[in-house]
Amino acid sequence: MLPMMYYIEKGECDMAFIKNIDHEKVINLAKELEVQPGQVISKTLAQNDAVSVTLFAFSKGEEIGTHDSFGDAMAYVLEGTGLFTVDGVEHTCHAGEAICADGLYNFM
Repeated sequence: MLPMMYYIEKGECDMAFIKNIDHEKVINLAKELEVQPGQVISKTLAQNDAVSVTLFAFSKGEEIGTHDSFGDAMAYVLEGTGLFTVDGVEHTCHAGEAICADGLYNFM
């Protein structure tokens, strides 16, 4: 199964509202994006001065390179399995599991 995750990162932004998803409607986040071969697909769901919420779909073997951000980051796996490296330590998360990071991290 290919990993799909819900990613939250605290950062600096100008927008102050939730976007790209219907309001007042129950949604299934795992169905908001399709995995596409050889690609990482993303969709920003919310962005403001306090938080950035982005949904990612990873094709097998694809990753977001190691980077640092302002504030904490949290990844929640919706389906599949994800490998997360935080400050050089590898962690495996399965559907329904999450990991938080506050240093250098890599998601795949």
